[in-house]
Amino acid sequence: MMRPSHHFSLSKIAAIFIGILLVPGTTYAAIVFNRSSSEQQVGQKAQTGRVMAYTPAKSTDTQPVDTAATQKEQSFDNVELQIILDDISLYYKLEVVYQSDRSRHLRLHFHWDKTKDAETIVESLNHFENVNITLIDRKIEVK
Repeated sequence: MMRPSHHFSLSKIAAIFIGILLVPGTTYAAIVFNRSSSEQQVGQKAQTGRVMAYTPAKSTDTQPVDTAATQKEQSFDNVELQIILDDISLYYKLEVVYQSDRSRHLRLHFHWDKTKDAETIVESLNHFENVNITLIDRKIEVK
């Protein structure tokens, strides 16, 4: 009968020991990677859209006051220009005309201070590259 060599059994024990140590480390790395990946996805979903939506206040006194409508500021984070201008035009009761369909889909980061007049807001929007916005006779023109 052949006896296993002493060297072989030490190698086998060392391999088992290393395997036992690697399993928790690999599991920990997978958990950390998965957690950071899901947190990043949540962060990206939160960034893609309006931070605060605008809804016009109700005209009747019996309705509760809409807190979004009474806010003095609104932030847009990676939002299409058309959505931003829809909210602004609704708030100031303006019409929006687009000369180019491409400009509707430009994504912007914009902070809107509702205490400022429409001319000031349009002027600040006009500072973005790839878009030319003017306000003429209650009409926002986007080129």
